Amino acid sequence: MRPTRYPPPSPRLLVLLSFGAVLLSGCGALNPLQGVEPGPDAAWSRPDARPAHAAPVAARPAPATPPARPSRRAGEAAEAEAAAPSRSVVSVEAPMLAGPAALALHLRAEGAGWLGTPYRFGGETAAGIDCSAFTRALLHEAVGVELTRSTATQVEEGVAVRKEDLLPGDLVFFRRRSTRHVGVYLGDGEFIHASSSNGVIVSRLDETYYERHYWTARRVVDDPRRFLLPGDLASQAPGRSNW
Repeated sequence: MRPTRYPPPSPRLLVLLSFGAVLLSGCGALNPLQGVEPGPDAAWSRPDARPAHAAPVAARPAPATPPARPSRRAGEAAEAEAAAPSRSVVSVEAPMLAGPAALALHLRAEGAGWLGTPYRFGGETAAGIDCSAFTRALLHEAVGVELTRSTATQVEEGVAVRKEDLLPGDLVFFRRRSTRHVGVYLGDGEFIHASSSNGVIVSRLDETYYERHYWTARRVVDDPRRFLLPGDLASQAPGRSNW
């Protein structure tokens, strides 16, 4: 059998074959993927393999973790903590009452302890007390006013007040012949005094005897309209029904 003769390759074909062999040879200088793990985005898995002209790739956000569902016990504890009063200590001033009504409450509260004390001429204690000693003791205890000891000198103290302008804390005086008597006005037509027949008692100015023998009044509290009374003391004052 005669061997088949093939025509020699053309020079152009040889050049193309040589170039293809170079591409498939795995030359590191011409193969940028040499040494890179295959797979999606493998060309960007190494910083030194990223082309200099490539734009930076933003990091992929981590998947959001769903919030843990609180247990029933934890929810009950949170509700109890929210409902519990705050443990912080806050200094809060007690609410104040002001004016003549507040002074009247205070005088009634101070005078309540004296009710029923027997009358004794010249007496100055809970065992027995007369009218001027009582007004002196009550106003000293209630508002710190210092009065003299007798009715004759108390009628000279403070300033004169008309009967229609009376305010709680005013001294009210009565006169019958040579007898002088004094009490402390409480408001609403009432006054507290040490009666010679009944001891310390609350009476009304419009009662026949006191209306007939009313004499004068003196204001010895500087300004009853500016009197201040803490709310906790006001709550302790007895009501009028307790007098």
